Amino acid sequence: FGDLSERFTQVLGLDKLKEKYANLAFLPKVAKPQNAISVEEMTEIAKVTSVSDQPPTPALPGDVYEDIPLPIDDGKGGVKLVTRTYSDNAYKYGLSAAIRFDALWPRAIVGFKLNPLLGAGYSTLTKETVDQFTEAESTDNNFLRTLGETGILGFGTFYGAIVFTIYLALRSLKRLTSEPVFLAFAIGMVAGSIGLLLNASYIDVFAASKVAESFWALVGILLAITYDFQKPVGKAALKAKK
Repeated sequence: FGDLSERFTQVLGLDKLKEKYANLAFLPKVAKPQNAISVEEMTEIAKVTSVSDQPPTPALPGDVYEDIPLPIDDGKGGVKLVTRTYSDNAYKYGLSAAIRFDALWPRAIVGFKLNPLLGAGYSTLTKETVDQFTEAESTDNNFLRTLGETGILGFGTFYGAIVFTIYLALRSLKRLTSEPVFLAFAIGMVAGSIGLLLNASYIDVFAASKVAESFWALVGILLAITYDFQKPVGKAALKAKK
């Protein structure tokens, strides 16, 4: 939903489809303007134009609303402003996606290739030197970031723990039918974990402290519930306490 949904639809090319059907559904029923071009007129125009008669490429990508100059070192101890240039991906998919395709994701792949087993190390993917300061340590794809920073071993361990948590929750659903609150919690954790995994394809969601602290705390509660209900006396003991 919201901003992330718009980014997904833009990258997958669904935004045009969305606009098409939105126009069909929501355009007001108004009379045809007097200066509108008919199909016949468009056919006549097509006869005297060629495929190369296309409008020039827009100056800015679709999701860039202000052309802010780029400050660079002028070589004399000062800073000069230069006009920004944008890649083909920026015009095709938008600047947000282009940054991922052209810079962030390739760097994660480079980090993985440096050491496929263990990765390049935490917070190294956006650095050119060890002591370089960067404003943000982000790959905008948690899967690629984990792979680039921790390699195959780290990737398998981290996401294996999440998948195993989903498996335990699904396996415990039948045992939790007598406790609606615990059952709803387990179902919510399954759905929430899958949702976070989907978000992880476009943002470093598991690296965010607020998400990580909440998620793993809830995982701990879920594991405690499933462990208790695995024991034959678990439900009986719980009812006895009531």
